Amino acid sequence: MSDIRVLLDTNIFISREAEQVIPEDLQQLLKTLGTLNVQVLLHPSSIEDLKRDKETARRRVQLSKLDAYAHLASPPSCDTDIAFLAVVGKTTRPNDKVDNDLLYAISRNAADLLVTEDKGIIKKASWLGLSDRVLGILDARVLFGEMLPHEIVDATPLIIHCPVHNLDINDPFFDARQIPRNS
Repeated sequence: MSDIRVLLDTNIFISREAEQVIPEDLQQLLKTLGTLNVQVLLHPSSIEDLKRDKETARRRVQLSKLDAYAHLASPPSCDTDIAFLAVVGKTTRPNDKVDNDLLYAISRNAADLLVTEDKGIIKKASWLGLSDRVLGILDARVLFGEMLPHEIVDATPLIIHCPVHNLDINDPFFDARQIPRNS
């Protein structure tokens, strides 16, 4: 099992779990993360963010999908970190608070990477020197794609593995009369 822990931004979770076609890049990223056994996490602040959705039916659907994900246990709180707040700014807006909580979890190594498409989070990550750990979907896909094992494929294989029932026993290859004999 991989030791890599990746936080998903709330919007990535929503995009993945919404009643719509999942973008191709996100599909491929999640497939790669699964192949590599990367632990995909949701931050408790993201869960609270989902609970604030005013559209009851959508909120109920989204919340029903939460248990399919691991949750970041006991994340650090940025509320009293004066140096952190001096960079990102203290906020009273719930969405900005979620963004700060996600970034703080990355800055304190509670998770290795954050995947987001939120330009505000990406800008704050740059201010914090976390640009290499806060990635968009495409950048994360490239990073994790490079971790996949790659097969070395010969240009022309000498032996092709196939089920015996697919062999044609009448093929001249199997004709014993074609085998040269030493005299």
